[in-house]
Amino acid sequence: MFSRVALTHRHFEELLQRLIREPNAIAVCPVGTSHLVGSRGYLVGAVEWIPRPISSTSDLVVFRIAPRGVDPAGVVRAELSRFPSRGEGAVVVLSMAQDTVSFAGQTSCCEHAAPLDAVDIVGPGLPRIGGMRQQRDAVVELPDDDRWSRTAGALGESTWRRLTQLNLAIIGCGRNGSLMATSLARAGAKSIALIDPDHLEAHSLAEGDFAEADLASSKAVAVQNFMMRLPRAEGLEITGIAESVFALPALAAIKQADMVICCVDNAAARHAAAFLAKIYMKPILDVGTGILNTPQRPMGADIRLVLPDRCLLCVGGIPGLETAHREDTLPWNARRAGSLRSLNQIATGFALRMLEDFVGGRLRDHSWLQLDYGSSGVPRLLPATTPPSSACPVCDLSTVGDFALSQYSRSLTA
Repeated sequence: MFSRVALTHRHFEELLQRLIREPNAIAVCPVGTSHLVGSRGYLVGAVEWIPRPISSTSDLVVFRIAPRGVDPAGVVRAELSRFPSRGEGAVVVLSMAQDTVSFAGQTSCCEHAAPLDAVDIVGPGLPRIGGMRQQRDAVVELPDDDRWSRTAGALGESTWRRLTQLNLAIIGCGRNGSLMATSLARAGAKSIALIDPDHLEAHSLAEGDFAEADLASSKAVAVQNFMMRLPRAEGLEITGIAESVFALPALAAIKQADMVICCVDNAAARHAAAFLAKIYMKPILDVGTGILNTPQRPMGADIRLVLPDRCLLCVGGIPGLETAHREDTLPWNARRAGSLRSLNQIATGFALRMLEDFVGGRLRDHSWLQLDYGSSGVPRLLPATTPPSSACPVCDLSTVGDFALSQYSRSLTA
C-alpha cells in the first residue's frame, strides 16, 4: 500500500515557518481522501493549530517538527498514541538539516498504523519529500544517443528529469489534446493518460495528430495508437481511456496524475475537469482555442495554469457554461468557423512552455495568457489577471477528495 499526504505550497510554507518558529506547535489539519486499490492519499484542506477539539471521527493529518537531537520516529509514535481511534489520516514529523526538509510519518486507519511513503507539495516544481518519484529522479540518465540532450540542456537537467517522471492526465483528445500529447512525448514525458469518450471523425484528421486508420475509433485510443508509432515509443506508458471523466478508469488516472491538462472544446467538459482538479488537489493546465463563425473570422486562444487554491471558474471563468448542455446537440459549425493547426500549435506550444517553467520552479503562481487575432491579422498576447472570487461554487466546496464527488451538482450553481 503506497500512502502519501498532499498539501499546497502555500500551506506547506505556512506550516514550516510556524513549526520552525515554534518547535512545540502542533498542526491538526482536516483532510479529504483520495483512495485507490494499492494507494491511499490524504489531501490537506486547511491548516489548524492546537488547541483544537479533535473529533474521534475526523480524518486529519498531524504535523510536528522534530526538536534538534530527537529521533523523529519517536515523536511519530508519541503522536500516534493520541490519534483519534475512529479517524483516518497520518502523523508527519518534519526534520531540518542544512535547509533540507525530510520527514518521518505513519498513517492510521481503523487502528492500524503503516509507514507514510511521501509528502507531495502541490506547487512550483511539484516537489515530493521522500517516496518513489524522488528515487526515480536519482536514476534517470540521458540516453546514449543524445535524443533529449538539447531539451535537457535548454530546460536544465533536473527540470527535464522531473518532466519525464510526471504522471500526466490529458482530458480531451481532439486537435489541442493530440498535439499536447505528442509534444509532451517528444519532450521526454513517459506517463500520459488520455481521456475522451468521443470518436474520431474525418473532419478532425487535418489538424490533429491522428492516423486515418483509426477513424471511428475513440479519440483517446486513436491518439494512443498515433503516439505508439512515434520513434523510440517503446518507453512510453500511454493509456487511452474512452470514457467520461467520471468513469472509474478516468477517475483513477486523475487521482494518480501530478498534473491535469484540459484540452476540451465545450464548457460542460471544462467545468467537470475544473471540478475534479480542485477536489483532488491537482494543478490544471487549460488550453482553449476558437475561430468564430462571423465574416471577420476572429480567432484566439486562452492558456491558463491554475493551482489548487483556486480553480478555472474564478481564474477567467468558463464562457458558455450556462447554455453548454443545450448546445451539445448543435453541429460543430453552429458556433465555430473551423480549425487551424497553426492556431492549435501556437496554443499548445505556449501551454507546454508554461508547464516546463512550472516544473522548473520559475513559474510560481497562477498564469493566464490570452492570444487574440483581430481583423488586421496581427496577434496580441496579453497576460490576464482576475481578483479572487468570494463566491466560487467550486472553491466553496467544504471538502476535498472522494467525498466531494457527491457535490458535483452543487458546483454547477453560482
